[in-house]
Amino acid sequence: MACFPGSSGSPIYILNEGSYRDKHGNSYFGSSRVMLLGVLFAGPQYDARGDIVVKTIPTSTQIVESSTRVMTNLGYYVKAAEINEFQKFIEESVANGSMDVTTQFCILVPKINLVALDSNSLSSLLNIWEESKVKRERMKSKATLYKYVGMNGENPLKYIKPTIEFSHIWMDSGSNFNDPFDVAYTQSHSLRKVPGLHVLCLTNSYGKKLMWSHYASNHTGICYTIEVDRDLVYPVCYTTKRVVIEKDDPEDADAKQVRRLDEILKNNKAKPKRNLVKSYDGLSIAKKIALVKDSKWIDEREYRIVLDDGDKDLMDIEDDKYYFNGIRITNIYLGTRFVENKKAVQDELLDLCRKFHISVKQMEYGAEKYEVKTGKTIL
Repeated sequence: MACFPGSSGSPIYILNEGSYRDKHGNSYFGSSRVMLLGVLFAGPQYDARGDIVVKTIPTSTQIVESSTRVMTNLGYYVKAAEINEFQKFIEESVANGSMDVTTQFCILVPKINLVALDSNSLSSLLNIWEESKVKRERMKSKATLYKYVGMNGENPLKYIKPTIEFSHIWMDSGSNFNDPFDVAYTQSHSLRKVPGLHVLCLTNSYGKKLMWSHYASNHTGICYTIEVDRDLVYPVCYTTKRVVIEKDDPEDADAKQVRRLDEILKNNKAKPKRNLVKSYDGLSIAKKIALVKDSKWIDEREYRIVLDDGDKDLMDIEDDKYYFNGIRITNIYLGTRFVENKKAVQDELLDLCRKFHISVKQMEYGAEKYEVKTGKTIL
């Protein structure tokens, strides 16, 4: 095995072409295999006297004191099964800032051949990575919530694929919500929609049977597990009362012209998750209205991120559509009827999840209760 200064960190594989024998003594003919053994980290050396010593293999060539020690082309390695243990260490190092930006970049963007880049290209990439620190800082204070997504039409992965690839998710203006009273208020006995908002709707569970039916194409779709910045998420307040504002522009209304809004926000009929109990005092009137909903929807236990044009640093804008860019998808649940999708669509989604290291679990029907629950792990 090639063990020399600079080789520490190299992957070690077994390649058998045409035939091989496994560790149990079973022989396989007409088959090949590639197996990752682990990662090289050290190796024995011998000196001029023939004494064998174990030395850590340096990651780069460096000037050292004169020595007659020679590598033996043998090495010690970290087993492949242990490599996943590094993930927590890397994530913590990135989060607490103990890892410099160049190291973060090289570890977390491994597919880029940095050696092949010229200095300007590498500098540009590092600048982009440095700028993305803002997003990573937002993720330190995170909340875990869920998003049900349908899979229908000629291109069922049209919105799912970019969500996974670019870690951003489409935000609705509220005009397309299935409740006409949503993101709206009463003025002179008329219903008025609030313009200029961008809303991301989330919930507190992946096991809501009705939401699988309503929002995930009757159980053929999926549900994301999403991590978002806790400071941006607000619980929806459920009420039987309507918000009344006697002013054309809600932001220009004084306290007497805005009725019931603050009262509703202080008396939410749904108890939010403990780490998402919030004060709504710092929000605009428009954003507050978007967090009020008819109590008939209370079983959805909804949470929302509500942005406006003053929050453009939190959004990607493409073809006049707004995407919230502060998400991390950690898991995807497949609906109980997901297998009814075309095989090519199923395979494409699973390939995406493999590529971006997203775990996948299958939902199944409860045997004793009217429920859907987590079944087997797919990835």
